[in-house]
Amino acid sequence: MSGVIETELKKDGFEREHAVPACLPHRVLKVDLEIEEDRELTASEATTLALVEQGIGRPEVIVGLMGLPDERLVTRVVVSLLAGGALRTGPGGLELTELGAVLAKKGALRRVVHLDETLRFDPVRDRFEWRIDGELGAQERPDVQLPLLADVDEAGLRRRLPELQALLAEEGVPADEERTDTARACREVLALRIVDAYVAVRRVVVETWKHDETGEQRLRVVRSGSEDAHASRALVGWRYDPRRRELRPPGAR
Repeated sequence: MSGVIETELKKDGFEREHAVPACLPHRVLKVDLEIEEDRELTASEATTLALVEQGIGRPEVIVGLMGLPDERLVTRVVVSLLAGGALRTGPGGLELTELGAVLAKKGALRRVVHLDETLRFDPVRDRFEWRIDGELGAQERPDVQLPLLADVDEAGLRRRLPELQALLAEEGVPADEERTDTARACREVLALRIVDAYVAVRRVVVETWKHDETGEQRLRVVRSGSEDAHASRALVGWRYDPRRRELRPPGAR
């Protein structure tokens, strides 16, 4: 496609003047995510729920059937399951709730976790990403910088929460690589907060094409060998000033 566009430009009387190393900015958001997710039941949790489901509701009996030396482990498990709504107390001791029956069958418990993650908003694809390939460090940036084509703030992020939910379902989160538990299905974003925000960049090349007769200049943004049509369209009317080595918006002198 890039070669086809070049051919069309040449047919229209344009010749390439410059190929300028530049950087394309994007927003980076450090966010605190509050997520509800599944966690696999521990062996003691699963056994406790199974015994209570069979009508064994006295903790001391559960301790004996589990072969434990004392009640401390079972007490902690029971307190946790009571707090989570999986168990309730009745006349005969512990009873399984409707939620507890579901959890026992499912083998997982719902929990809420807070994750500190770094989210990126790609203005070219108009979507959120955990990572953007080719992101440059502060010391690597070319002198010429394109404008920020699209941005997002906390209010915008909240409005687009379903997109973040879809990213979570499709890719998980980067922190998953450091976690040992594997039951991360059925996640739901409950809340989020932007802790910090800044602009990062990735490397592109801005090609300037000049018409032989009219002197009209057109800009093409090339990334990884192919034209970034979205970025090129955003620069319609802009000009590259080779003396100042800068991009100038429409109307600028």
